[in-house]
Amino acid sequence: AQIGGSYVIRGINFGDEQGHSTVTLGGQELEVKSWSDTEIHVKEIPNPVGTLVMVTTPAGTSNALSVDGLVLDPAWEAELAARSVYVDAANTGPEDGSPAHPWNTITEALDHLPSLTPRYVFVAPGTYYEHVRIAESDIWLLGSGPHETIINGLTPASLASQGFSNGAGPTIYIGAGGETGSVQNIVISGFTITGGTVDDDIGAGIFGDYGNRNIDINNNFIVRNGGYYGGGIWFHYSNHDVKIWSNTIAENGNYGGYGGGISVNDEPEYPANADEHGEPEHVVDDACPPTCAPTGTYEIYNNHIHHNYSPDYGGGIALYELKDHLKVYGNVIEENKAEDHGGGAFFEDTGPVDVYENQFLRNHCSDDGGALSFEDVGNDIATVRVYNNLFAENVADDHGENHARGGAISFDDTFHAEVFNNTIVGNIVAGSHDPVGGAIDSERNGHEYNGSEPNGRDVAPGFSDVKIYNNIIWDNWRLEYDQPGHTDEEDLDYTWGENYRWTPDNLHVDNPALQPPWESFLNSESLSHVQYNIIANDEYAGQPGNLNLDPLFVAPGTFLFPTSSGPQLMLPGSDWHLLAGSPAIDSAPLVPGLQTDLDTHPRSPRHGMFDRGAYEYQWPNPGSITIVKEANPANGTDFTFHGDLGGFTLDDANPDDNDAITQTITYAGLVSDTYVITESIPSGWWTLLGIGCTAEPDTGGLFTLISDTNDSLIGVAVHLQADQSVVCTFTNDRPNAITLDTMQAIVRTGQIELHWTTLSEVDTVGFNVMRSASADGPFTAMNDHLILSRGDAFSGASYHFVDNRVADGATYRYYLQEVLASGEVIDHTEQTIAVTAKAWMLYLPAIFK
Repeated sequence: AQIGGSYVIRGINFGDEQGHSTVTLGGQELEVKSWSDTEIHVKEIPNPVGTLVMVTTPAGTSNALSVDGLVLDPAWEAELAARSVYVDAANTGPEDGSPAHPWNTITEALDHLPSLTPRYVFVAPGTYYEHVRIAESDIWLLGSGPHETIINGLTPASLASQGFSNGAGPTIYIGAGGETGSVQNIVISGFTITGGTVDDDIGAGIFGDYGNRNIDINNNFIVRNGGYYGGGIWFHYSNHDVKIWSNTIAENGNYGGYGGGISVNDEPEYPANADEHGEPEHVVDDACPPTCAPTGTYEIYNNHIHHNYSPDYGGGIALYELKDHLKVYGNVIEENKAEDHGGGAFFEDTGPVDVYENQFLRNHCSDDGGALSFEDVGNDIATVRVYNNLFAENVADDHGENHARGGAISFDDTFHAEVFNNTIVGNIVAGSHDPVGGAIDSERNGHEYNGSEPNGRDVAPGFSDVKIYNNIIWDNWRLEYDQPGHTDEEDLDYTWGENYRWTPDNLHVDNPALQPPWESFLNSESLSHVQYNIIANDEYAGQPGNLNLDPLFVAPGTFLFPTSSGPQLMLPGSDWHLLAGSPAIDSAPLVPGLQTDLDTHPRSPRHGMFDRGAYEYQWPNPGSITIVKEANPANGTDFTFHGDLGGFTLDDANPDDNDAITQTITYAGLVSDTYVITESIPSGWWTLLGIGCTAEPDTGGLFTLISDTNDSLIGVAVHLQADQSVVCTFTNDRPNAITLDTMQAIVRTGQIELHWTTLSEVDTVGFNVMRSASADGPFTAMNDHLILSRGDAFSGASYHFVDNRVADGATYRYYLQEVLASGEVIDHTEQTIAVTAKAWMLYLPAIFK
């Protein structure tokens, strides 16, 4: 590998496509140039930290290997050495933190850091039985790969004495402690982190104390840790700008109630008028106006989060009282369990949330939201967008006591939510006390939002009116059962039930106007925006675009309905991609900004429509169409295109200049078909001079030009073939608003007189005479008032202007600046003239002999 170049990583089981998978070198993500199951081509980065490379896919993280032949810039190599300290548990000799004499514990290395920042702590393969505290900023803690480097908080001597809630504390602790001990710019990469326990209510594999910022946790196995909150990771109070990516977070748990795998909270102090539970604090901190910005960002992506447990909320993830922009994407979240809300993930009283391109599989909760639960997300900036996800085989089971809601997703006091382009299949809401909403449930507003609380709000229409569109909602069920009569046990789950009653069930909403008892399972069908879904059983058939048609999955799961045990799938290897001929293909309206599907394949519109559900059908041998706009001059004009590729705009990135510009947009993954693209001609005498298309390979008969009723060119129909790349260039021009005939100068003593003549003037208000003493400018208007236009589109006029502010013998350059009725100005620099002023001459008397 060479700095600034690229190199190839070879191996197995990378997967045929990258998706959200990552390649990491020394804790830094690399740009991928190409990807296959056995070979990845990556771009080198300047000044890399370390030489170990890892590949992380949804299945987990690979072994770590050193890049062969990586040659560092000598100056950076020296600087890196001055910032680095080394650790090797196998060292039994002298220690000074050098490569030759590394410290044998991570704690010693952190106690002897270099003064230059950032500092890099390189940890050799081995098992480190210690509790690591990162109490300073600007530290990169870099292991030799999670298979090779283990930090275990349970020391061999103390295994018998340490319990889940009576232990030695977190395995890694970030922060110096207290409200003033925050740190920033921390990277933790390449470890197995295990054995975190609870000490004085503080626990987890990684714990972030008060006020930390810019924390990056990547390519770790965070497994078998216990916490009060957040068994795997717990960020507590005002941690912002956090990235958690490409980790395996598994088999962690807590006993305090929030987040078995990941827990983040920024819970504010309760206001003086709150009751013993802090209510109505949800309403108090809703007061942020729409212009308020989130306090930071959380990105949780490409993690495998599985088999985590919470006795209350969020089996896999719990994010609450947190006003950052929360982005959860590209994860596999499966088989987590919560005893209350959100088997996979739980959000409460947050800022804006984007949950996209995740797989939520077989998660379980004992109340609301088998996969995903939102509660009290009523903040004015708390837009919730759930899209491009697969929700399959999740279960919400009330155990006979909690009125389970939403086998896949539940919403409670969440007022700005949209659920679109998801595939929601095979989910179950179960219980012996009126379970409802096999796929999605929306509850009526709580007391803080229904007008009954003196300090609360009254939010219409009385429930979380979620927008649900472009989804596939299919084969979801309500399972009612009786508690067993042969035992004194109470509140048992469906595996103990009797008298099973199965009913197809997809959407449910508690409407306070129609359903006085909130626990009623009657579906009031009062969500206002349920459109263009494939949804079983003719639910919401009266709203636009909904279809009750088999979506034709590649390998759909098929339920058995046993009488003495829970539901099982006949096909455990279910595949929820679409078959050819599916009614979901090309039948959903375009969603602005939605570019890819769950697999990160392009959302390629055909005839102005996307596919419904999380997966865009992949047509064989796709082609591409590239639209190029050429405009001369640009003048800050935007050009809008329409047609089968949807609407899009190519704009002028530098509207302050008049340079000609070329702009491009490409649509890939297109099936063989005819695609019509038309241009809306901008106002102001613009014309579409021509459209030219080229193709590779060129099959002939490529395109047909399209004209309007006045025979003016407006677009093109491209006849795209398989494996063909087409480029169509739209050439636009706008004639000068004036046709300038002549521009001349007459030089007189102490003045320059300019004369110009126009042949036509279109939308011209007047002129400025621009002058500069240098060819490079700057140019300044010499007229004190605008020189008003006297011509029109059919005939021009003659003008003159006298410049009295000239210096003897100086050379000036002049051009005309035209001002249009729209306020636009056009600089006619094409007729710039240079004029030298006449010097004053003094004739003194002379006497000759």
